[in-house]
Amino acid sequence: MRKLTTGIVTLFFTLTICGAVAQDAAYQQYIDTYAPLAIAEQQRTGVPASIKLAQGLLESGAGKGDLVSRSNNHFGIKCKATWTGDKVYHDDDARGECFRAYASAEESYRDHSNFLKANGRYAALFTLDVNDYKGWAEGLKKAGYATNPKYVAQLIKVIEENNLQSITAMALQNNIPAPVTPAVAIPASEEKAQPKPAVVEQGITAAPVVAKPAAPEVNNEPAPSKPTAAVAPNTVYPSGYFYINETKVMWAEAGTSLLAIAANNNLALADLLQFNDMARTDILPQAQLLFVERKKKKSDKPFVTSNTGQTLWHVSQTEGIRLAQLQEWNKLNANEPLAAGTKILLQPAANSTVRSK
Repeated sequence: MRKLTTGIVTLFFTLTICGAVAQDAAYQQYIDTYAPLAIAEQQRTGVPASIKLAQGLLESGAGKGDLVSRSNNHFGIKCKATWTGDKVYHDDDARGECFRAYASAEESYRDHSNFLKANGRYAALFTLDVNDYKGWAEGLKKAGYATNPKYVAQLIKVIEENNLQSITAMALQNNIPAPVTPAVAIPASEEKAQPKPAVVEQGITAAPVVAKPAAPEVNNEPAPSKPTAAVAPNTVYPSGYFYINETKVMWAEAGTSLLAIAANNNLALADLLQFNDMARTDILPQAQLLFVERKKKKSDKPFVTSNTGQTLWHVSQTEGIRLAQLQEWNKLNANEPLAAGTKILLQPAANSTVRSK
């Protein structure tokens, strides 16, 4: 009997050791495969690579779970009301819950970052140092990312046992800095805040802050142009959202996540870029005005005069008029530097002497 018991105990420990070795191999394979994606996402959005890999390992079962095999969903993100992409149904906290589905692991990694950046619940995380993986783990649980009471301890254990802090360090060694200012939803109280006093630019009059229009115009536009530089006015714009030429706009700082701004306004990134006549980018490279509605076709003002170094794109942004219209009326390239005092039509030439009432 004693020999039988000893044999069972020995077999148990042998199976345990084999299981641990198999898990270690699966974890290492996952890390080797997806570390480049985690590094890229840290550099793009500021989500620590250590946290992303640890979450991916836990949520996907090191890439071998049923959900990830059917959907490429490495982070267990559920559909939510705003999701319009592909979906699968999977038993989790309840039977048959809706989960996001992706064409690739890369899409899943990007959407995980965007999900955290765009959701105000996680805003506090982006004030932490990327090396503070314990703070990030606790913040994720506090914000409600997972219901498992051991989630924090599990994340920290995975990070420390697999030295995932070194992946974060590798991302930091790259010359591309991670953005430090999170882009989160603007609270309603901030939208209604009194605007700061505006200092009018010399040459171009600052567009007034006006009441919200009944509804934005809808029209098809040509492909967006790439601005040569940020609008850098002397004007002090209000904080939060305000209106230029009856179009909703904000002043966005360099490093702002455009994906987050788009999500906060229920827009596709492509629409946000088109509204601002911008080429494809996810992170704003410089501070500028950022419209979250389609700009108007014309202004009540017949024209403005430009400042040195401005382009037609700058005028389009400061006046809230579609760039294609300005190009048509003024016969100028979008990014051609304008001489000081150049007269820029803001409405068709035939109407330039008639003020709208």
